Amino acid sequence: MSQFINHIPFIVKSALSFLILFFISVLIHEFAHIIFALVLNVSIKSFTLFDPLYAAPAVVTESSQNILFVKIIGYSGGLISGALYLAILIIKRRWFSHSIYRWILGCSLLTIGLWELSIGIIEGSFHSIYVNDASSSSGISYFVAYIAAISGIALYSFTMPPPTQSRTGKRRAAQSPRIVRPSLLTKPDNNAG
Repeated sequence: MSQFINHIPFIVKSALSFLILFFISVLIHEFAHIIFALVLNVSIKSFTLFDPLYAAPAVVTESSQNILFVKIIGYSGGLISGALYLAILIIKRRWFSHSIYRWILGCSLLTIGLWELSIGIIEGSFHSIYVNDASSSSGISYFVAYIAAISGIALYSFTMPPPTQSRTGKRRAAQSPRIVRPSLLTKPDNNAG
């Protein structure tokens, strides 16, 4: 029991880090919608940061040109935030293997990145299903996102095994011990022994 109590600060730090990464991904997701709407010159009727029920940002869809732009705007949120998280993970992959905490951050990035990518695809391709499912965490769009997130955890666990810790708390080298072979250029010491 005392070992568990000793790990509580680490568990809290890891959980808070995950929640912060998730919150940042939501901000990136929603602001990507807004930026794409502004770039494509689609008027925004209304916007609420955490209410996908009414399709944040809700846009005016009166012309056929706007329908295409609205699809692009729908894809943009999840694809931009998911791709950004995956890019960070790929670029800094060695950084995430130095400690258990960094490994958890890397796993969180992949999990949230795949969640966002799946939400982006659903939001762009099946927007009406996405909006209808937004009020229920058991809807089909969230089910697909849950599968993507669980796949992220499994993929990260298999491709980046967590670093091992020694009793002193320092990371042990993951490589095998170096075998020293006598050089062919030196003469053996016959005087020894």
